[in-house]
Amino acid sequence: MVVLGIIALLALMSLPLYIERSTQQQVKDAIEFAEFMKKGVQTVYAMTGVLPKDNVSAAVPAPDKIIGNYVTSATVSNGAITLTFGNLAAPNIKGKKLTLRPGIVPDTPLVPISWVCASGKVPTGLKLAGENQTDIPNDYLPVSCRA
Repeated sequence: MVVLGIIALLALMSLPLYIERSTQQQVKDAIEFAEFMKKGVQTVYAMTGVLPKDNVSAAVPAPDKIIGNYVTSATVSNGAITLTFGNLAAPNIKGKKLTLRPGIVPDTPLVPISWVCASGKVPTGLKLAGENQTDIPNDYLPVSCRA
């Protein structure tokens, strides 16, 4: 009985870690899902030297038409991509948002955009565009998205 009690205690202690890792994986999957949007923003920026202001100018579907396993909508705003979580997402991130902001080299649109997730570190020499609307708690963000 003591051994079963210890095993149960260890299982209960590891449950929060499992939930955290599972949620982080869902966020990573959503970032990969947004890859086509990143390409749209990059193409417009390379061709015009201006970041697209919305989904239409980025040549991607309307926000409510971008639906995935964990995403219910995705919006482009001044080059930044904001994903809204829902559908099969964990309850602790449903309705929450994650923003991917473009890091650009000013006046050099041929240099590919470097994407900064949420409050991630900004490489030296890059200028970030768009507003960070991320409201997912840090524990559920991948390490690269944390400040």
